[in-house]
Amino acid sequence: MSLPIYKDFSKTQDDLANKFYCHSRIAELNFKVKSEDNTEVNVKLHQPGQFGANSTSSNLGGESTLKYKYDDLTIEAKTKLPSVHSLKLEVTPKKFNKDLKLTLNNTGAVAVEYKHKKANLNVEYVSQKEDMVNLALVAGSTPAIFGLDLGYNLKTGKFNRYNFAMKHYDGTGNSELVLKHLSTNKEAFAFGNFLINYYQKINPTLAFVSELSYNVPKNAVQVTLSSEHKVDDSTTIKSKVNSDGKIAALFRHSLNRNIIFNLSAEVDSKQLHGSASSNQFVYGMLFEFSY
Repeated sequence: MSLPIYKDFSKTQDDLANKFYCHSRIAELNFKVKSEDNTEVNVKLHQPGQFGANSTSSNLGGESTLKYKYDDLTIEAKTKLPSVHSLKLEVTPKKFNKDLKLTLNNTGAVAVEYKHKKANLNVEYVSQKEDMVNLALVAGSTPAIFGLDLGYNLKTGKFNRYNFAMKHYDGTGNSELVLKHLSTNKEAFAFGNFLINYYQKINPTLAFVSELSYNVPKNAVQVTLSSEHKVDDSTTIKSKVNSDGKIAALFRHSLNRNIIFNLSAEVDSKQLHGSASSNQFVYGMLFEFSY
């Protein structure tokens, strides 16, 4: 089992326990074409929106990506509505070291990434707005790996991000225990939010996540229980409940190989008897079209 990058350290648990189920869009169209000369075009269009007490709507959004690969070089140009443009160059010197990758983009970021079977290291310098140096490291092997995520502001001479994580797992993806720290204070070093979660796959169709979090500045504890049930090859049901009284569920069904239907809802039980303007109930409906 290959090592994850730091942002995906506990992706399975985060998707179940912490991800907002109710989509911020009503419909999404994904069009992808890849030619024999390694040119790839990906166009996404979506209609933003949300239903219920938090109902929102806005203009059509989307993004388009053009990616071209030639030998060790990858060029990617991206446009995101309404007016975000980016250009990224990736160089993987396979003849020199196949585990090394250099990335440059027009936002003023330069990154060096090194992947090894027992370590992943990413160092990034960002010059736009703030002079920042970011470092992400994941190291170890079954049954234990460790992660470190730091952000250092060159202008202020201070760390504004200091996260770490540890994972104990069986290497099969059936059982994982993760401890994480998420910093919340960008001005001074202080403990932020500690999370410990446990993922267990009961069988090929059923999995559970239990999470305990402790917010040090607020002295607050939260418990979250979530589950994922694959009814069949085309249908998945997710659900979660936490100690703050929030209950959420997601129904995801593939109508065919090109269309996926999502229906989700979230209710805040503590606000059910509040005013009509309270954000006690939200639901989302999303159609994903892929070609």
